[in-house]
Amino acid sequence: MKVEMIRSWEIKSLYAMAAQLGLVNKTADPDDLHIIVEQITGKTSIKKLTRAEYFKVHHEIRNLFDPTGRDFRADTEAIDKAWALLYELIRLTGGSKSDAGKRMCGAIKKICKVDAHPHDPFRFVKERDVHKLIEQLKRYVESAGLAQEKKEGEVGGVG
Repeated sequence: MKVEMIRSWEIKSLYAMAAQLGLVNKTADPDDLHIIVEQITGKTSIKKLTRAEYFKVHHEIRNLFDPTGRDFRADTEAIDKAWALLYELIRLTGGSKSDAGKRMCGAIKKICKVDAHPHDPFRFVKERDVHKLIEQLKRYVESAGLAQEKKEGEVGGVG
């Protein structure tokens, strides 16, 4: 069975759609379009996609954004809540606030199964996924709080 490769007009249409949505950035390496392509197909070059892979990428980009312009990404209120929970977790665990971006990326990758980048961790997090993230971060904070209380109880009980 012969694998059909992506056609030049499909490459152009993918770039055009991605550029319209702000996913193409010539100064970023890799840009958001290529991150999506690699995430879905494991390939770094759009020219090396098969037609089946092209349709998967095209479908994913369409799912991120509605043609009417409505964005399905998480709203700022939910994102702010996630950051607040992360900073509370950092406070409870004695971590550094400078690692917050990396820690949020790690949480997003683990909980939402989405690659994230410290400069904009929520870029590809969909609205439905941010709520899973918030709920899991709440559990982490609760667990860290209980560990902190236990630790303080042991220190207080020893002396």
